[in-house]
Amino acid sequence: MTAKYIDNMEYFTQRDNKFSPSVACFPTSAAMAMEYVNGHIVTPYNMQLEDYIVRECLNLFKYEKDTLTSENGSWIWNHRPFQVIPVMAYVCNKIAPVIKQSWSISFDAIKLSIDNNKPVVCLGNFKSISSIGGHYNTIIGYNDETNHVFTMDPWGNGYENYAIKDGSNMYYDWSIFKQSDDNSYGLIFE
Repeated sequence: MTAKYIDNMEYFTQRDNKFSPSVACFPTSAAMAMEYVNGHIVTPYNMQLEDYIVRECLNLFKYEKDTLTSENGSWIWNHRPFQVIPVMAYVCNKIAPVIKQSWSISFDAIKLSIDNNKPVVCLGNFKSISSIGGHYNTIIGYNDETNHVFTMDPWGNGYENYAIKDGSNMYYDWSIFKQSDDNSYGLIFE
């Protein structure tokens, strides 16, 4: 068996986010990965990093202040991944310039990144195991014998339909993350 796992990465839950916690999986996953790669990142007003990322994305999408404080998540559901991913990459690079967006993250790219001790943020479709469709996770490991990835799932345990709120050590089949051509998309660290 060939497996590799990044140790000592801090888990963040999206459930305690100030802005749109029910849909903040992408900024929360990005924040986990960014702080692992860069160390603790200080934000203005001592905001959680993921809240600061959301605020900056909303500023770029030109949403009104009442949308910023809402919990309905309309800011992200009104846009497709091809709109959100570049904005997330831009905002994250303003904070800690080491991220690139990718429309083609293969299992081999995951392995290479993990082998270099860098997590990857990928979009998955969790409908096969839960009631959630599109959802981002921070990938922190892989098993290339079984085609599974180790992740930090910011919403919790997908196998339990997210009733268990701790997603700090998940083990999902790579097929959940395949979007097209056997690849996923999201953010990868250089």
